[in-house]
Amino acid sequence: MITKTDVGNYYTIANDVYIGQGEHDYTQVALSGQLYNFNSYEEYTSKNYLIGNDVRIGVGVVVLRGVTIDDGVEIGVNSVITKDISPFAIAVGSPTRVIKYRFGEEKIKKIQKPKWWNYELDEAKKVVAKLEKEFKNND
Repeated sequence: MITKTDVGNYYTIANDVYIGQGEHDYTQVALSGQLYNFNSYEEYTSKNYLIGNDVRIGVGVVVLRGVTIDDGVEIGVNSVITKDISPFAIAVGSPTRVIKYRFGEEKIKKIQKPKWWNYELDEAKKVVAKLEKEFKNND
C-alpha cells in the first residue's frame, strides 16, 4: 500500500511494502480516531513521504510518516524505515540502519551529476551505460 507519497523515477518497490499508512498519536487520551472531531485519516497521514530516484525497496518494508529515502538507496527486506536515508546508502533492519554505501563519495558525485533519472528511458540507458563504461575502465 502506497499513499500520499512522492516517488522519483526508475524505482523498484517489491511486494508487501507499506508507505503511507496512518500513524496514531499515542500521546492522546484515546487511541481511536473515532473519538475525536477530526478526519482521522487526514490527521494520521498528514506528513508526506519522499522516495528518491533509482531506489529499490525490498519485500515487507514499512516506511514511517515523514521519512525521505534519497536517490540510489537500497532498502533490505522486512526493514522498518524510521528516519531519513541518505543517497546511495544500503539500509536494513528494524529500525533501519545504514550498513554501508553502494559507492565511495567521488563515484556517487559522478553518478549524481548527469541526473540521468530525469531523462526518458532510452536516453537514461545511454547515460548509465556511459557511466558504467567509465567506472569499469577506472577500476
